[in-house]
Amino acid sequence: MRPYTGTGTMVRLALRRDRVLIPLWAVILSAVVASSVAATVDLYPDLAGRRAAALAADAAPAARFMYGPIHDPSSLGGLATWKMGTMGAVFVAFLAMTVVRRHTRTDEETGRLELVTAGLLGKRATLTAGVIVSVVAVVVTALLTAVGNTAVGLQASSSLAFGAAWAAVGIFFTALTALVAQLTQSARACAGTVAAVVGASYALRGVGDVSGEGWGRVLSWLSPIGWPVEVRPYAGDRWWVLLIPLALSPLLLGAAFAFQDRRDLGEGIVPTRPGPERASPTLSTPWGLAWRLQRSMLAGWLAAVTFLGLVLGSIVSNVDQMVTPQTREFLEKLGGTGSLLDVFLSVEFSIAALAISGYAIASVLRLSSEETSGHAEVVLATATARRTWYASHTVIALAGSAALLLVMATAASVTLGLQNGDIAGTLGRLVPAGLAQVPGVWVVAGLAAALFGLARRLGAVAWAALVVFLLLGELGDLFSLPEAVMRLSPFAHAPRAPAEAITAGPVVGLLAVALALVAAGAALLQRRDVT
Repeated sequence: MRPYTGTGTMVRLALRRDRVLIPLWAVILSAVVASSVAATVDLYPDLAGRRAAALAADAAPAARFMYGPIHDPSSLGGLATWKMGTMGAVFVAFLAMTVVRRHTRTDEETGRLELVTAGLLGKRATLTAGVIVSVVAVVVTALLTAVGNTAVGLQASSSLAFGAAWAAVGIFFTALTALVAQLTQSARACAGTVAAVVGASYALRGVGDVSGEGWGRVLSWLSPIGWPVEVRPYAGDRWWVLLIPLALSPLLLGAAFAFQDRRDLGEGIVPTRPGPERASPTLSTPWGLAWRLQRSMLAGWLAAVTFLGLVLGSIVSNVDQMVTPQTREFLEKLGGTGSLLDVFLSVEFSIAALAISGYAIASVLRLSSEETSGHAEVVLATATARRTWYASHTVIALAGSAALLLVMATAASVTLGLQNGDIAGTLGRLVPAGLAQVPGVWVVAGLAAALFGLARRLGAVAWAALVVFLLLGELGDLFSLPEAVMRLSPFAHAPRAPAEAITAGPVVGLLAVALALVAAGAALLQRRDVT
């Protein structure tokens, strides 16, 4: 049998399984970029305003670290796509990782691949199919983004370069994930390794961009996340930079196929380190087991929000130099009235709450993965009650999301307090503002828990709900949606602190909804089968 026999069948199967995932990612990323461009046109209608904002943003080392340099301060497209050029590349990298891992190592770990390969299927068919579908996903995302940017008024050729930079990064991480899937023995290890490479690439690019010209820039060239910055869309369009990822990707794919030919199904080239002979006493309880399963993810998120908080606190003091009157008016719509610094912080805390809601959903839905893998059945075969098992993961999700907001607000307070000379006062003002977003995040976590309690597969609908909340917050004002529609998002009810005072009514209301959803999930889980 030829090694690629059945590849077409596997591609069609993978596309069917990803018929929601891929369009959702593509539409969201392209819509966010297009809305950012449209907002930039409204906020900076004249060249002088755009140039002043671009120069102020580019002069802040923390901003350069997070998003990269602005190569042409007079370019509308350069300013409009400045943030999403780098952050979008990170999201595209995770899209590629998700698709390839799902159709290779995850299917292998769950036993699906063993069942499929029992038929007339070549050894390389599944890996090839996963790579093809991932490339399709990133290319479609890139094309939609280029079309969206052109539709809102940016230059077509530069928009195509912007999209192509994303696609090239996605193809590179497609090949890298294909290789890592052969080296590791579990889907979790595969995801962790690729995520670590993405994080290291982001940090490497940040250090290089802050270093400026000279040898420091070499670090940006060594980073896959730095390549889209070096393409310089809307500031020269250096297409030749794309040759780097397009040349490295075939080498990684060749290594992936070579390793796949050498290993057995279910094994990895790098053997898994055996654990201790005896488990820790904490693992004898469902609470200890849930913590053991979730602590790595929480630690990663804690590191990320600490860094983001430190960066936020360091750049917020320069916000006066980065905005025009139109920008201030736009921020006040999102973050309330008050000083510009407080308005900016309230907007940033709201955005952070949306991101941390992603952690809350992932943490709650660990219940779903445990049930799918059969681990839940083993736990529930003991004296552990369903509600205890359910509560062990749900409580970690709620407590963890609150801790993330607390840590981010504290980190921002420290760096801002060092600048204004009043750390204690800043902590007393910003920490309550950050914690004011907790009830909204808990509503999202409660929704995920209730959906899981209703049916295991419905838990994923919580991700769609989070996307809706994100779009309502990002695009609601842009498209003049009715107030009733905007307030479907729990974050529309959250206090806009520190720009406005925290009132008990919205906080208590959101907490009541969140607890009701969590309780409903527990009750529904009691009534359905655990499969």
